[in-house]
Amino acid sequence: MLLAVACHSHRPAPQLQNQGSGEAQPSFEVTLTRTVCFGSCPAYTVTIHPDGTVDWRGTEYVAAVGVRHGRIADDAFARLARAIEKVRFFELDSDGRLPRPTECAHHGKSTECDFPRIVICSDTPVATVTITRGGVAHTTSNSHCEQSPLDLLEDEIDDVAHTKQWIDKRP
Repeated sequence: MLLAVACHSHRPAPQLQNQGSGEAQPSFEVTLTRTVCFGSCPAYTVTIHPDGTVDWRGTEYVAAVGVRHGRIADDAFARLARAIEKVRFFELDSDGRLPRPTECAHHGKSTECDFPRIVICSDTPVATVTITRGGVAHTTSNSHCEQSPLDLLEDEIDDVAHTKQWIDKRP
C-alpha cells in the first residue's frame, strides 16, 4: 500500500506528458481510497500502477471484499492524464481546493482580511487521491461536503480501473 504525506510547496508539478509527442507517459501511479460514511458507502483502495495493472482492496460495503487485480485499457493513462491536468491536481491543497491568497484591506488603523472558507461536515465518505510521478507524491482529500474538482478525477479513476465490477452488489 502506498502511504504519502503531502505538504503544499511551490515546486512545479511533475509533467504527465512527453514533451513534443503529446502522448501520456504511463509512468505515474494513482491511488484512490474511499472511506465509509454514516450509512453503507463503499470503502476500498484502488491503485493503478505504471504498467497498467490495478490492485483493489475492498474493505466494507463492496461486493469484492479483499484483494483483486485487473488491468486498465490502453488509452486509460491518457484519459487519466487529461483529468489530472483538468482539475489542476498538483495545485490542489490537502483538502482538494485550489489555494487562494488571503486578501486584506486596510481601513485607517484596522485591517480586514478575507480568509479562505473552512467547511466542516461529518458522516460523509472521504476520498483520498495520491499521484506519484517521478518519485514525487502529492495527496489530497475530498470530504464530499461541497462540490470539488476532485469529484471528476475520482470518477475517472473509478471508470478506468473498472471498480464497479468489485463495488456493485447487484447480480
